[in-house]
Amino acid sequence: MPWDLIRFILAVILITALFGWYALFPTQTVHSDRKAEGKTMGTHYTVKVFQFPITVSANSPADNDKVNAPWKKLAEEIQNEFDRIDNLMSTYKSDSEVGRFNRSESAEWFEVSPETAEVIALALEIAELSSGAFDITVAPLVDIWGFGPGIPAVGLEELKAKTEEAKSKTGYANLEVRRGSSSQKPAIKKALPELTIDLSGIAKGYAADAVGKLLEKKKLTNYMVEVGGEVRCSGNKGTMGEWNIGIEKPLLTEEKNEFTGLQRELPLKNMSLATSGGSHNYRIIDGKYFSHTIDPRTGFPVELFSETEGKPDFNIGSVSVLDRACARADALATAFIVLGEKEGLALAEKEKIPVLYLLRSKDNSITERASSYFPK
Repeated sequence: MPWDLIRFILAVILITALFGWYALFPTQTVHSDRKAEGKTMGTHYTVKVFQFPITVSANSPADNDKVNAPWKKLAEEIQNEFDRIDNLMSTYKSDSEVGRFNRSESAEWFEVSPETAEVIALALEIAELSSGAFDITVAPLVDIWGFGPGIPAVGLEELKAKTEEAKSKTGYANLEVRRGSSSQKPAIKKALPELTIDLSGIAKGYAADAVGKLLEKKKLTNYMVEVGGEVRCSGNKGTMGEWNIGIEKPLLTEEKNEFTGLQRELPLKNMSLATSGGSHNYRIIDGKYFSHTIDPRTGFPVELFSETEGKPDFNIGSVSVLDRACARADALATAFIVLGEKEGLALAEKEKIPVLYLLRSKDNSITERASSYFPK
């Protein structure tokens, strides 16, 4: 038999065998909806990814370990990214970059990671934009009022005295940041030896952005990242259209963690939503209710209402802000809480910022006030 014919027959046999093997043991890529949850920055996070690609084999459909391995690996990367940001920016961890900077009394440049420098640069930008309503140097005031790692003062008179003393050690004008270049590493510098910083009003949003970018590097474009109520959305919720993100009613209840219902649901795509205020983090001091948001201009927390003096007709329950970047939305939401409805909405109109104020009345009903750029 001629060698050419033999080679042809062998090739046919090989191809037939391969097709037969594929028919017996086919594999295919399918898309599955996945969710990861965990803890970071003293709060909880949720990451949802729609249309996550997985490879399944018809001969072993029950091989869950093999099928789930790519998602388990990505879920670990997500947790590691949250942990990395927390280890840089935590106020509670003494060995974080922020913790070490806060302990330092040097007026020299203090080298930090590019991420920390980026967050502080944005924080200073928002501080300028809001005329100091957002200020990351209020850390000692946060501690005094019992919303940080420090031991709070007791009683309103003692708090007032300690607040006046602590204010002299704050002020964003006493903080500088260097983004870094080919010849210089990123760094920050304090003008006052006692100056300390607290990134809790911006770091959660930045972490949501960081995890979003991690997913995008892996060509995953349909996702939702939520960190302590700050949300970044990309693409669609699979075949169900845009993401629907709820804004909670900021009602004061006996139980701080009690869910009080939704005021709104917003369809989001390639957008971030941050909400500040609410009704879950406050202190009652001498009959007065104080929120966790510090007004850097006075040194006092934003007051919710006074039991002894009666509730005002309206007070700010929460503020929600939309922005492409969750870090920016996070910082702006805090700034708008401090500015108040009138001054805040004026700034929002001037800067074309989508802002929603939820005002709580003395009978615990909610009234909306929004900039013209916020969805109706």
